[in-house]
Amino acid sequence: MPNLKPFRDYSEHDVINFFACNTVANKGTLVAPVRSPRNNVTGPLSLSSTAPGALYNNTITNNFDLAGVVTPVVLPSYNLPDDPHGTVLGVLLKDVREFDENGRKLIFDSRKAAEMDAIVKDIQAVPILTRGIILVNDIYLTGGPIYPGDAAYLGANGRFDTNGVMVVGRFLSVADENGYALIKININ
Repeated sequence: MPNLKPFRDYSEHDVINFFACNTVANKGTLVAPVRSPRNNVTGPLSLSSTAPGALYNNTITNNFDLAGVVTPVVLPSYNLPDDPHGTVLGVLLKDVREFDENGRKLIFDSRKAAEMDAIVKDIQAVPILTRGIILVNDIYLTGGPIYPGDAAYLGANGRFDTNGVMVVGRFLSVADENGYALIKININ
């Protein structure tokens, strides 16, 4: 799975904070909006009846409703107009987790989630970067090795690729010994 290093350069205006992620994923993963099959628009976040908390009359919450849900790009296909995986919204800036290393649910321990620098799956809004410079690893090399200036493409499993159809950015460096490469992403 991809991972980001702390070396990043972006504006907060290029970060979207209105979506929850419905899958456990690492930061650096390319995500696509989950679309409703009925009207082909991003659907609202729907929590199951097992979600903690309750609604009471005459009470107010400081939380806001999330506009939609994203999921990691599984297999990009560009032939189906209703396929959400043919598009990409951006790159996750934080890990999305449900449990900590001891198997405890993070939704009941927000302090632990903050220590892990993780977003709680299906509950919290995840920051999604649409434009900036990031240092990411686990890049598919289907088009050969990475060269500075080459296009970075949308790959399978939420990863970047050196070959493909949809360009999501440009490589600014070759991959180092750990597989990390500098990418300038620009997702419109």
